[in-house]
Amino acid sequence: RLERRGEPHGLLGAEDEIRVAQLAVEDDRVFKLGKTFRLREFLDNGFAIDEMVETNREAVWRTINAVQDALVAGDVEEIEKYLTADAKTTFNRVKWAFNNFEIRRVGVYNMEMEFNDFTSPPTAIISFQGVVKYRAKKTEDNFGETYLARFTVELEKDDDVWLITHHVETDGLSPMK
Repeated sequence: RLERRGEPHGLLGAEDEIRVAQLAVEDDRVFKLGKTFRLREFLDNGFAIDEMVETNREAVWRTINAVQDALVAGDVEEIEKYLTADAKTTFNRVKWAFNNFEIRRVGVYNMEMEFNDFTSPPTAIISFQGVVKYRAKKTEDNFGETYLARFTVELEKDDDVWLITHHVETDGLSPMK
């Protein structure tokens, strides 16, 4: 909520609850609805951000970032936290990759997201270009390879976390198959 001296402020219309698109303390700024306020000026004028509401897009990014980090760390248990019990294909792919490859870096590019709030639970389909830098475990050389693919990932919302239910890879021209 946006408040000024303890009362809802009408700056944004009749509603007292607002969504903060992004709060960036970097450079002392609050980025809000396309306008930039200096954080000190914003707070000195009596405004306060009472709560931040995470959007579905931000929550999906949080899931994708956590899975990326766990892939590089080789942490199967952490990845399992972001999979539903039905995500057997995805889980088996992760186990196979960890058994055969050391994943060094994962990149996600050109992500597109579609949300369906009318399903129970809410669902999402995301697609993106994925780039995985890896090294085969059963080789003596230290040279890495690159795996390029288009990923389509299905997710469902569980409380405030988006969990992966299934994924499909459309393989690029790379040897990790």
